[in-house]
Amino acid sequence: MYSWGSGKYGQLGHATRLDERYPRKVEVDRAIGPFTQVSCGDRHTAAVTRKCRRIDNTCLLYTSD
Repeated sequence: MYSWGSGKYGQLGHATRLDERYPRKVEVDRAIGPFTQVSCGDRHTAAVTRKCRRIDNTCLLYTSD
């Protein structure tokens, strides 16, 4: 998965709040596997993987504040 654009809210999934002018690959820990579902909005990116880390029984990797 690649993301670009405004990173003001941390929604690009790169663990920063920097803007990305060009598509940049979102890195994922190999231990949790590839992305299986992705949802994007103006201020969020949420990704589900096959082997996710569970937080409150949710498999979200990236969200904004």
